[in-house]
Amino acid sequence: MNEIFRSDIRLEGLLMRKSLLITANGHQPSFVISQPWWTAMDQKSPHPSDNEIDDFMQNVGFTKQQKSYFGWIKEDIVIIDARVDNFIKTIEGVVPVDLVICRS
Repeated sequence: MNEIFRSDIRLEGLLMRKSLLITANGHQPSFVISQPWWTAMDQKSPHPSDNEIDDFMQNVGFTKQQKSYFGWIKEDIVIIDARVDNFIKTIEGVVPVDLVICRS
């Protein structure tokens, strides 16, 4: 997130705890993070529209992956879970706050 979107997400710690998945056994890692607070431009409607997210992601060079879970790709970077509730529409523009990102 920080490299791609110039975010300021910080890793604060790592917890090992029982998995929240019903069928999973054992312990799984949970990351504790912090990130800046973003104030929505409209408190009653804090998220951008699907079209605004599409425009934002295309403007930073990503291509939408139609048969995926809200997925986008750019070279070797894959993003999933880019749903409206993982973005905030601020005075500064659209801000991603909780995307799943990996290098393929």
